[in-house]
Parts: sequence; structure tokens; C-alpha cells
Amino acid sequence: MHAAGFDRPGANPRSIQTKTVVDRISHIEPTFNEDRKKDALFLADLRNGELHTSAAVLESLKPEAWLPQFLDTVGSLANHLNIFVDDLLPASIVEQATAARAKLDIVLAAAVRKQVAEAKSFYARLRIDEVAARLAARPARTPGVVIKEIECPACTEKSASVRCGPGRASRSTYDEDLGTIAYSITYLAESLECRVCNLTLGNTNEIVAAGAPRLYVDEYEEDRYEGWENTVSHADAIERLGIGEPDFDYGND
Repeated sequence: MHAAGFDRPGANPRSIQTKTVVDRISHIEPTFNEDRKKDALFLADLRNGELHTSAAVLESLKPEAWLPQFLDTVGSLANHLNIFVDDLLPASIVEQATAARAKLDIVLAAAVRKQVAEAKSFYARLRIDEVAARLAARPARTPGVVIKEIECPACTEKSASVRCGPGRASRSTYDEDLGTIAYSITYLAESLECRVCNLTLGNTNEIVAAGAPRLYVDEYEEDRYEGWENTVSHADAIERLGIGEPDFDYGND
């Protein structure tokens, strides 16, 4: 706040814990999900090792052990700022991190293909009545958690429950002619479970590697005035506005 020009009289500028910063970012940027939070805290631990032990921590690690996490974390922040990663990092670092990410992606893709193949094999052994029973068994929902039901990338049944992170609302637009307000909420997929073939994907990268959507967008349109009468009665509105009840007797009976 101090850097942004919001000084508080009598207060000395001071920093807050990295954990607090990371938690706050996760509330404003949907791509900064639990995976990114873990990556950021992992990187912070590496940084602490460099600062507090005088050890060359990063020199002792292979690039693929930390650079992909660094690239993903910075990329999420760049996404929120509507800029490119190259605007924040030197081209050489981006190139090295991208190469390290490509190595990990190859390993991840192979692991996910194996999981999908095993799920397909399990599905093929199910009887028709077993598939029907599994489809009918609706999973329990946790209040406040957004779940999207999609076609499973393994068995192709519409039985995959995608758990999403906190949504991010777009800027709303107002249509003066219709009197409506339109906006959207974007959710990032964080995990996937299929109740039919038992395919389980634990993070966003695995979901993408399996070919399932990464983002989900819900579009909303609301009437600007709809529902106001449920909050305040007509008489209360007149009283709060401090005006008298309009006289509809125009004397032209």
C-alpha cells in the first residue's frame, strides 16, 4: 500500500509475510490456484536458503527442479496484469525455464497417458448395470465448492467431477436499452475424479495433459432492478427517499 501511495498517518511502512501475500493473490487471480501457491512457497523456501544459510541452493538443483515452478508463478501474475512473461523476465531465463518445463511436460504426459489407459481398461471390464449404477451415484457436494460435471477423458461418460478454485468475476457491462447487467465468472480446474472409471487427476497440469478443459466460464445477465422489491417494500422506499407518496389525483375525473 505504501508503494502504491496509500500512506497511513502515524504508521511505519512494513512488509508482510510471503505466505500472506501468496494467499491474497490467490483471491484475485484464478490461475493462481493451490498449485501456484505451493510453487510460490517452495520458491520462497529456496530463496530463504540462499539468504539465511549462504548456501548456493539453486546451484545444487537441476533447472527442471525449480525453473518450471518459477515460470508458472510469474506467468500467473503476468496473466493478471495482462502482460507477457517476457515483460517481467529476461529472455534467457524464459528460454531456459521453457526448456525445463518441456522436459517435465514429456514426463507428465507419459504418466497421465498411463493413468488414462488404466482407467479405460477398468471401464472395459465393467458390466452395463455397473456403469449405470456408478453414473447414478451422485457425489456429495461441499457447500461453497464449485464442481463442473464433464465428459471423462478416459471412459467418455459424463461422469467426471472437476473441482474448481475460487472464481474471478469479470468487469460488468450495463445495457442501457435493456436495463441489464452482464458479467462472467472464470474458474480454474484444480482436480478431476470420475465416478465410473476411477480416473483421478490431482492438479491442473494433469487435467490439461489428459485433454480436459483448464478453464470454465459462467456467463450471467441480471436485471438491474429485479429483486429490489424483495429487499425493501414500496412504502419503505418512499420513506427512505424522504419524499411523500405521489398524488395520482390529477383533478381530471
